Amino acid sequence: AARARLAREIAAAHAPRRRGRLRAAAPGPFALAAAAVCAIAVVGAIAPGGDEPRRGGAPAVPLASGAPLLLQAADRTRRADRHVTPPRGDQYVYTRRVIVETPIGGGPVERFVDEQWESVDGSRPSRSSERGRAWDTNPQDPSVGLPRRYEDLAALPTDGAELRAALVDRFGGPGISDAVDRETEYTALTFLLGGGAVMPPGLRAAMFEALAQIPGVEVVEDQVDALGRRGIGITSRRYHLSGVTILDPRTYEYLGMRDTLVRDDGVRVQQVMARTDRGVVDEIGQRP
Repeated sequence: AARARLAREIAAAHAPRRRGRLRAAAPGPFALAAAAVCAIAVVGAIAPGGDEPRRGGAPAVPLASGAPLLLQAADRTRRADRHVTPPRGDQYVYTRRVIVETPIGGGPVERFVDEQWESVDGSRPSRSSERGRAWDTNPQDPSVGLPRRYEDLAALPTDGAELRAALVDRFGGPGISDAVDRETEYTALTFLLGGGAVMPPGLRAAMFEALAQIPGVEVVEDQVDALGRRGIGITSRRYHLSGVTILDPRTYEYLGMRDTLVRDDGVRVQQVMARTDRGVVDEIGQRP
């Protein structure tokens, strides 16, 4: 319900200039971000603030206000991820998340535990859950939505500016506006950071570099996930995806997210999520 509501709002905001629409990339607790990606109509790569095609290297825009910390995160994760072990195609990436929803204005607090087993190469059915409800999904079409298979993630550029262009090109189409490009980049990057996929060496670093180049991206201190773990947050007041992505302040690993949303029953809630476990397993139902 939350995905559908957010998709309708974003689609309405961009309706006068929309050329196409993206389909959902993935279900699950981070599906709000996926819905935002799916609802935004995007175009080929355009240089920020101009009409010339974007090329590799630094973009011609001021860095985000949180750029120093984001670039520090890029440097740390580039070194930490050098020895990532690629999972086998016939394996699954397991993730476990805790979600806490607190009604704004009072009411009972709800807590959900979600688990997901996602096929590494997309060739086998996966199992997802959202707010405590689980279902199995058919093998994925790799051409739909954001890259999720390890081989597709490994094919993405590990340079920040080139990664931004690649994400826009993946959802390309006739020109719309530079602002929509920036929103697409920001939404796609935050979704990828919060996804459960095993990241190839250099990709997380490129994501942080890319976020440092997008206008309006901010870093906020002292954020708390659903388990009470304190971290730093990535957010923006410029784009529709207004929640906060929470990272460990030392390792920059993804901890969770925080957002305010309106449930299908009309109740406005503060939703806080924490990723508690992630690992590679051989079968659905196994845990690391």
